Amino acid sequence: MDFTRSPTVASEFNVRGYPTIMFISVNRINIYNGERITQDIVDYAKKMNGP
Repeated sequence: MDFTRSPTVASEFNVRGYPTIMFISVNRINIYNGERITQDIVDYAKKMNGP
């Protein structure tokens, strides 16, 4: 989501800087704190989306 177009939502999720990468599911929010390296982000997404 582009929080620059939705500042109210950004405030609700406590977004303080860009880019902010989050995995949001029904019962949790997980904020990515790793390196901004393509493979690391892909690995994070796979881990969060996995079984």
